[in-house]
Amino acid sequence: MFTHDFLEKFNAINVKFSQKNKERGYDFNTEAMYSTLKLGEEFGELSEQVLSALGHQRQSKINSYNKENLETEIADIIIQTLVVAAHFDVDVSQAVSRKIDILNEKISDY
Repeated sequence: MFTHDFLEKFNAINVKFSQKNKERGYDFNTEAMYSTLKLGEEFGELSEQVLSALGHQRQSKINSYNKENLETEIADIIIQTLVVAAHFDVDVSQAVSRKIDILNEKISDY
């Protein structure tokens, strides 16, 4: 799902994130909760971009919308999801493949 180069870059960044959290005094549970809450924050930012793209925000946000910001927020969610997954040693490629198989079975009923 992800290239070797991508995973190397992500792991290097994630190590720095984890080091910073340790400097803050975060233990395993606190870091897990922080990472998950951060994912929620990123989802909110993506929601704002989608609402702006659809014209369902105040005019100043609609006027400042651009596709690059939307792309950035999507990337932030993917990266933060990978941070949470790494924290719990989840193989995202395998998890997504399993879920795709489940969804394929479900859509056969459509």
